[in-house]
Amino acid sequence: MKKFIEKMKPKTEGAAMSKTSDPLQTNEEYQVQYKNHEICEISSASQPTEELIPIGSSCHVNRELIPVKINYFSQFFVISALFIYLNPILAQSGLSASQLGLTALVTNALVTFARLISGPIMDRTKKKNRMIVILSVVTAAVTLCFLVLPKEREYVMEGQFNENGFFKARVHPDKKITDDTFGSNYSSHPSVCWPAIASECYVVDKLFDRMNESKFNLVIISENETKWTALYSIHRLLTSPAHEGWTNKSTANNTVLYCSHLSPPRGNDSQCIPIQNERIKAATYLTVAMGLVLRTVVSCSHAPILNLLESITFGILGPGKSRFFGQTRLVGSLGFIIGALVTGVAINQFSRNSDGSFVRFASIDPNDRSTIVNYTPSILVGVSFAVISAFSTPCIKQSSDRCRLKIHKAILVAFRSIEMSKCMLSCVLIGFVLSLVSEYFTLILTTEYGVSHTFLGLIMSVIVVTEVPMFFVSGSLVSRFGPSLCVSIACFVWTVYFGTIAFVSNPWAILGAHAWSGLAFPLANNAILYQAALVGRDRSLNVDGNLVASMQAITSAISFGLIPCFGGFIWGILLDYLPGRYLFAVAGCYTSAVMICVPIISVAINRLCSK
Repeated sequence: MKKFIEKMKPKTEGAAMSKTSDPLQTNEEYQVQYKNHEICEISSASQPTEELIPIGSSCHVNRELIPVKINYFSQFFVISALFIYLNPILAQSGLSASQLGLTALVTNALVTFARLISGPIMDRTKKKNRMIVILSVVTAAVTLCFLVLPKEREYVMEGQFNENGFFKARVHPDKKITDDTFGSNYSSHPSVCWPAIASECYVVDKLFDRMNESKFNLVIISENETKWTALYSIHRLLTSPAHEGWTNKSTANNTVLYCSHLSPPRGNDSQCIPIQNERIKAATYLTVAMGLVLRTVVSCSHAPILNLLESITFGILGPGKSRFFGQTRLVGSLGFIIGALVTGVAINQFSRNSDGSFVRFASIDPNDRSTIVNYTPSILVGVSFAVISAFSTPCIKQSSDRCRLKIHKAILVAFRSIEMSKCMLSCVLIGFVLSLVSEYFTLILTTEYGVSHTFLGLIMSVIVVTEVPMFFVSGSLVSRFGPSLCVSIACFVWTVYFGTIAFVSNPWAILGAHAWSGLAFPLANNAILYQAALVGRDRSLNVDGNLVASMQAITSAISFGLIPCFGGFIWGILLDYLPGRYLFAVAGCYTSAVMICVPIISVAINRLCSK
């Protein structure tokens, strides 16, 4: 029996050594682990051999992974509840699209830097779960600070100045108002909740984009319920020659005033129709600075958590069961879906109810970016699940292995390889698309498209539901058709998506377009990872060791860190000058150009290298 076993050993080992592996699979010679987007190389000789897994063991529940799965669920819940709403939250404090682009530039740059320096720091500590607890607590604490971010408001008053020095304000009903709506106590023309005094009002000259220096108060004199008008006397706070020009305009010219404060209506008419004229005031420099600091700190504290969880998960599974990582990661996708749905409904319930009757001024667009929305539920839900993650983390059991970093070697290989150069070019081109989708699509849909937050939660859930099966099949597609063609196909999917939402308004068509867009990211991401894996295992580069994860870390840093810094800033500036629909049309033109250029560039480089 012993002789028979000895004869079988060389055959088994030879079979294992001759076995070929897919670039996206784990290499037999070196076990590669992800550590905060850095690379640790551990010789397979120092690792335990891959154990034989009996049939049916996939159904076995690994109890050590239960707190890890709770963490994945909680952290992705935080992402869908809080991080996708960061730009809308900051917009409620008056930040413009350009200022949001500036915060994206600084935040993404510092997040990339935080990931780079956090790797060596966390690899020196044996208890990574303690780091997750600290980072989760910091994330929760800083998130609460968004509640105290200044939110200044101003109020619109619209009408005409007449020759007698009075201001005649006029509104129009947003919905059909009948006697049945307000009961029998109303006449045929119910009263409007006209403010008794409008304080510190000023006029903006839209032609020259400047504010008139004169400020004044408006005091109500009389109301005309039949014509939906009210007459106000003007009490000047600052005498200026320019003020005379505004007050002496013809009654045919409509003038928009912006006032700092409104007093309650005269009398005690609790059944009058409210005026929807509250708008977001432009943020001060202090508010912009506070928003920038809060967004940067909360992003930098949360970014390394998922990398730590990936490292811990691979450590618990071991090299023999690393293929079960996808099952653990799927719990995170479930948390994202539930978080998106729950948070969307909560935001809708806490925000101003648009189903009630109200009146507004003609110049006010109810779907513009100045719409008042209450994002307190988003902040509180994000804090709650960050705390849940912190409480469940101490239950995680982990190994304390340390690894040797190969950052400098990976960078040298990346710039020496023609294939990696093509891969990094794809990362740059795709990164600009991802920066638009990740930074601004929630802001544009909820403001310019009038999409409710409940429906927005459904949209994000549909995207994830589409992405999950695509992640399973995209590897085979990349292996069959090649990375360049798959990147081109992904850009075709994005072109159709951007073109659809740029020209349609039907919410169900928008939902279908976003479901279609879920096919693009898994395909493009796996194509880039596949290309990086080929470079990492290329023996012709004369590299001792396996640099697969190092190459993939570089592509991740480019696609999700470096390029979004500039992409978010550029898209933000464009959004200040272009409506959201035009911006999506521009993005569609860009992705169509990338769709054509990527295969052509790849073929051209291959021909040049073959000569």
